[in-house]
Amino acid sequence: MMKNKLNSNKGSTLGLVLIALSVLSLLGVALISVGLVNYRIKIAEEKIKTAFYMAESGLDQAYGIILEEISEAVRVANIRVNTEIENFIEAERQRIRDDIEAEDERIRIGVNPIPIEIYDSIYIINDSDGTNNPDGLVDANQINLAKANTDASPGLDWLGHFQNEFTSHINTVNLHLKLEDPLNYAVVDPSVSSNKPSVIEVGTRTIFGTHYIITLASSFDLDGTNQTVQLEFTISKPDEILSDYFVETHIVEIPKSPIWDNALVANENIFVSGGPVVVRGNVYANAVLDSLSHEWNVNDSRIGGIVVGTDSSGTEIDNSSVDIEGDVFTNSFTQIKSDNSIFNLTGDAFINSLVLQENTDGSSATFNGKLLTLDDIELNGRTASININGDFYGFSDGSGAVRHDESSSIVINSPDINDLGGSSINIAGSSFLAGTVYVGLNNDFLYQTGESVSLRGNFKAYSMPLGKDLFWYDPFALINNSFSVVEKASHFIDVHDNYPHFLNWGHSTNTIDVGTVSQSIGAHINKGVILGRIHDIGVFEPIRIDRLNEFNTNLTNQFTYSRIFTENPEIIEPLNADNEIVKITTSNVAIIGNGGNDVGIPTGTNITTMHTEQTALSGIIVTEGNVYIRGEITFRGLIVA
Repeated sequence: MMKNKLNSNKGSTLGLVLIALSVLSLLGVALISVGLVNYRIKIAEEKIKTAFYMAESGLDQAYGIILEEISEAVRVANIRVNTEIENFIEAERQRIRDDIEAEDERIRIGVNPIPIEIYDSIYIINDSDGTNNPDGLVDANQINLAKANTDASPGLDWLGHFQNEFTSHINTVNLHLKLEDPLNYAVVDPSVSSNKPSVIEVGTRTIFGTHYIITLASSFDLDGTNQTVQLEFTISKPDEILSDYFVETHIVEIPKSPIWDNALVANENIFVSGGPVVVRGNVYANAVLDSLSHEWNVNDSRIGGIVVGTDSSGTEIDNSSVDIEGDVFTNSFTQIKSDNSIFNLTGDAFINSLVLQENTDGSSATFNGKLLTLDDIELNGRTASININGDFYGFSDGSGAVRHDESSSIVINSPDINDLGGSSINIAGSSFLAGTVYVGLNNDFLYQTGESVSLRGNFKAYSMPLGKDLFWYDPFALINNSFSVVEKASHFIDVHDNYPHFLNWGHSTNTIDVGTVSQSIGAHINKGVILGRIHDIGVFEPIRIDRLNEFNTNLTNQFTYSRIFTENPEIIEPLNADNEIVKITTSNVAIIGNGGNDVGIPTGTNITTMHTEQTALSGIIVTEGNVYIRGEITFRGLIVA
């Protein structure tokens, strides 16, 4: 019996399974360990690489500091050269004067019949009759040739003066201290680390003789991972007189103009087709609409402003988008005119009207600041959405207007507003609804409703008499148009109360959400409910006037962007009659230097004649006209044409 049990194979499979599981477990643990090691190695490598690049950036910043000092050394050296040239020219003039005086004295006393040969300097231009004139113009060409002559005599060794002043500046400015000063370095990437690169001098510095040599080491610590990069910088003595890029500055009061501040400015319309387009700054479109552009027909009036989804020829470009990281100003429309196109604004908007056009699908507009409109918000198209994450002010009640498009309301014409997943409008902040909707009938007749937020089709409420007389307004019979907005708003609510399922109010509470309505001059739809007026004249009127003034102030300020001279006298101010000018003008401007003339320059041009003995002309020229530059001129400053 015992023998049979010992020879039995029962239980051997379980043992094999346990052995296999043990082996697999060991392999799994080994693989996990290897994976963790590889992961840690990869993380370490990333840190090493990042720390290396951060350390390298310290040397880039050091290079910038060196370039600044080189630029300053060039400026100082040029001042020395200019001083030497002025002294040399004065010495040349004096030699001519001395000879002329000696010749005059010889003639006066009547001795020495041999005339004195008057010194003829190649650097001073003689009079037209060949007479040596000590006060004649300087020959700039000869001066430039002498400046370029590396073998000049001691009196003309201007390159030597330039080199001496250049090297002296580098040696005495304590460049190495500036290169080691932590205040001269910035954090490279705050998303990676708040540390700055640490830059120190290593090795032996070579003081400027022929070269200035300094070796810098830049270190960076990233969570305990430190990398150091070392580089030798060599500044060589210039072998020619370098250009002086220093610009002398004067503070000049220029009329405030958004052209200097805004990222995108147009005197007419701005079309965004394609994309994605990102604008980092404010946008202004000065698309003035004439009276013919203000027809009730949407296809006639929505032609200008900031247009997303078409080019200037009207060709639709689907999937267009623009993301504006600033504010928007336009006295025309902001609109989307193609499928799946997007308008996104970070800042505030001051616009005539916001329109998502009909016959589009999938378009959207998002405003993350406040929105002010003189006219309507119009939600058209399918699966269209408008999202306002700030407050909305439709601030115009039309009381001071002669056209319907100065009465602010929210108009919803999207055919899928009652469908699940259809179009929607959502305002996160509060809404101020100062106007009501107008409907265009035959013969361009405009019928004013009593609704501040209106859905397409709800116009039929005014065909229900409810004890009122109906009048024929082709092609409908409607209650009398002479009723006030208050009466029409009340009528609209009465129709809803008497016929609860006659009017539309959207698919759900999220389809039309116009936020907290602070004031509404007409009836309105909000969060699945049809509501009456909310109108307290003591609250309504101060807000309306404040927002109207805010809108007008912003649009007026922006309107002047392209006419920086509007209502401002032209500035033609010589700061220093000898060598400094300021011209801010609508006229043409001309500067005439040595060898130049005014041939062909239009009459009425503001002309500055530059005296050739001057070393440079400094200032600012801003003009809407042309700039003519004739002859040889050294000008330091700004020219904007």
